Amino acid sequence: MDIDAIKKAASETKCLVALDNHNVHGGLASAIADVLVEECPTKLHRIGLSTFSEVGDLNYLLDKFGFTGKKLAETIKSCL
Repeated sequence: MDIDAIKKAASETKCLVALDNHNVHGGLASAIADVLVEECPTKLHRIGLSTFSEVGDLNYLLDKFGFTGKKLAETIKSCL
């Protein structure tokens, strides 16, 4: 993981967004959070599953869990 890139992004923005295509706990978002806590406290918005998923059509699951382009854009805009 590029810690310097995370620190640079955190110093240049008000909020970072981490997208995990699985549970947000223990993945990329958690690793980024560790860097932010220790190096440069910055708001972090996690996009991913916070519960167990379910089985279904891919488009249905993408929409339900917020992974469509439209929903991702809305979430990211809400952080700005």
